[in-house]
Amino acid sequence: MKRICRLTIVYAQSLTDGGMCEVLQQHMDKCGVTMADIEVETNECYSKKTHFGNWVLTPVLDNEAVAKLAQSMETQLDMHRFVIEPEDVDGLKPGDKVQVQITNFIAMQVKDKGTVVRVGEDFVVVRKYRSKTKGWNIQVGDETGIWRGW
Repeated sequence: MKRICRLTIVYAQSLTDGGMCEVLQQHMDKCGVTMADIEVETNECYSKKTHFGNWVLTPVLDNEAVAKLAQSMETQLDMHRFVIEPEDVDGLKPGDKVQVQITNFIAMQVKDKGTVVRVGEDFVVVRKYRSKTKGWNIQVGDETGIWRGW
């Protein structure tokens, strides 16, 4: 699974500091970090690629480089989440007990457990623990974490 998060960018202290791009670049130069170290590359929609928001950069890889930037700017990393990759689905088989963490459409983290019902090439179907009708259809690229075992 790929770990991602959101980086809050410190506001410009003066008119000469510039906007978000300039402030971020100053701290990247200071820390020796490049955009390639932190950006998320995907062929999916705009919201899944690294982009600027309102004084934030989202999503970015949750790694040491982005932690250095957050420390340099004295800001924080938040909205920690995961992205399912093909190898996460390959190791699962029907009957496996799993824990699931899903980021829903309002960016809320939902953590639960369930049982794998079906596995395909790029998807897995999980039935929620103690339910006969509820569960999740998880596809590669979804902002979801899945771990074997309870």
